[in-house]
Amino acid sequence: MIQELIDEDRIETELAGNLLELGEFFILPAYQRFIAGAYACGFVCNDLAPSAFDIHQPRVAQTLSSVGFADIRAFTHVLLRAERWADGMTSPVRDALASGALAVVGRRIADDCDLYAPF
Repeated sequence: MIQELIDEDRIETELAGNLLELGEFFILPAYQRFIAGAYACGFVCNDLAPSAFDIHQPRVAQTLSSVGFADIRAFTHVLLRAERWADGMTSPVRDALASGALAVVGRRIADDCDLYAPF
């Protein structure tokens, strides 16, 4: 879902010739799937404190490239909670796309076998 959001945002931005307005970003089907999917897959839950991960830390994408699954989950949890609290005035998800942090999370979940417990 993350890769779909990255791709759809890039394509729509290229078609528009500039960065999408927030309203246009929020109605992207891939955005809506990402939000719903993150909740459905348990990345957003009630067992993490709001300060579990600082999504605004310097070089957040670099930090995410080497943390474990718990921190990736915490980042996603805080990101989606921040998106909800932003209430359409801004988009932490779009900021995470722009910084590359969301792409790192997507790659790690898709390709990093160290994130998963052995069978």
